[in-house]
Amino acid sequence: EFPNDRLVARALDDKLGAYICLETMRRVKELKCSNGVYAATTVGEETTGRGAIFSTSEVTPTCTISLDVGSASDVLYNPNANKNIRLSGGPMLSISSHANQLLKQMLESVAKKHNIPLQYVVEISRTYTDFDNVYKQNGGIPSMLISIPLRYMHSSVEVCSMTDVEYIIQLLVEFIKEMNESTNFDPFKE
Repeated sequence: EFPNDRLVARALDDKLGAYICLETMRRVKELKCSNGVYAATTVGEETTGRGAIFSTSEVTPTCTISLDVGSASDVLYNPNANKNIRLSGGPMLSISSHANQLLKQMLESVAKKHNIPLQYVVEISRTYTDFDNVYKQNGGIPSMLISIPLRYMHSSVEVCSMTDVEYIIQLLVEFIKEMNESTNFDPFKE
């Protein structure tokens, strides 16, 4: 643990995602939420996607949210880097043609209601996360990628903000609480 709510470790990619899933499920259970929630930690997200493909073939979810790390760009190790993603700035939402816009809008609404800051990252094609595969399953599952800002990805000194981790857990818990039988992410059935 470092000052300013920072955590430095190797392999935070993607132990953080697994931790966030488990902690979210623990809190949702404590609240006695009646929504069914599935979590999967998978293999092959950067290559074959086989874990995500298999896990979504076993259930038919209303939506999927993939969690992974994303590159924070708030330090000067690349003078040409865009400095718009920073630690403690909140979850990173994916802006892409594959992201379900109604799901994105609901996440934004929940974040606004609970004062959770958001950051945005534009994904042009592949994200090299489970998101690349889950949205294509079962005829198209409404999906979103939420990334955890991370410095020095794929090194032995990855750095994250535990504030961001907590923001993501809060966002997911409140999102799950707001879902009900009439929640619909199909843009053709609005």
